[in-house]
Amino acid sequence: MSVFNPEHRHRRMVTVDETIEKVSGQTVYLWSAIDVDTGKIIAVYASRESSIMNALTLMRRVPKTCDGKPVVVVDRGPWYPWA
Repeated sequence: MSVFNPEHRHRRMVTVDETIEKVSGQTVYLWSAIDVDTGKIIAVYASRESSIMNALTLMRRVPKTCDGKPVVVVDRGPWYPWA
């Protein structure tokens, strides 16, 4: 059972981004996907680096919370286009 379990519903648009945080002196990348219409977080992932594989891990979680195929908006991070 997951503590974080967003509602499965139709989503028109999802935005995906990452931010860098320090946790106990170590760099951690916190990735998130947010439903643009509701402002709710629908997927999260933490990693020690930013790479295509980390972006892909987050992107695989997004469809599990969506009916249909939402438009996914990303910034210019080089790891997003392939993922």
